[in-house]
Amino acid sequence: MRIPKKPKNRSRLPFYWWRRFPVHKSLKPSAPLLDKIENGDFDYPQFFKEAKYEMHWMKEELEEFEKNYKGFDDPKRDNLYIDIQMKYYKRRNKLFEDGYNTENERLIKLVDALHKTFGIDKFEIRSMMEEFPHNLKKFYLHCKNVARMKNISYIKG
Repeated sequence: MRIPKKPKNRSRLPFYWWRRFPVHKSLKPSAPLLDKIENGDFDYPQFFKEAKYEMHWMKEELEEFEKNYKGFDDPKRDNLYIDIQMKYYKRRNKLFEDGYNTENERLIKLVDALHKTFGIDKFEIRSMMEEFPHNLKKFYLHCKNVARMKNISYIKG
C-alpha cells in the first residue's frame, strides 16, 4: 500500500480535527440512484485507509523523536513520546468511528433507495447483497432484473 505524504497546513473544521483529507461529496438526494452509484456515494469509506496512514505517520514521527532525543532516560518512556502516541491513536480511533458510522449509513441508504426504486423487500435486498459477488453497479442491474421477473412495477429504473 502506497502511503501519501502527510498533509500540512490544511484548514480544518474544529469539530473534525482528526480528518486530514477532504470527504467525498455526495450527489443531492433527488439524483437518480444509478448516478449516485457511479458517483461513489455508496462506496466503502476512505476513513479506514486514513487510519492506516495515521499509524504509518506515527511510526515515522516516533522514529524521528528517538533519533533526535537528547535525554538520559529511555526515549520510549518520555512524556513527549507517549503524547505523540496518544495523539495518533486518538485520531485513528476517531477515523475508525467515522468509518463504521459512514459505512452503516451508506448501507442503510442503499437498501432504502433500492427498495424505493424497485419495490423489492428490504430483507430480500440485504440477503441478495450478502451473496452477490460483483460490484454495486451490477447489483443495481441485478435488482432491476429481479423486480422485472417478479413483475413489480418500479418507479425509476
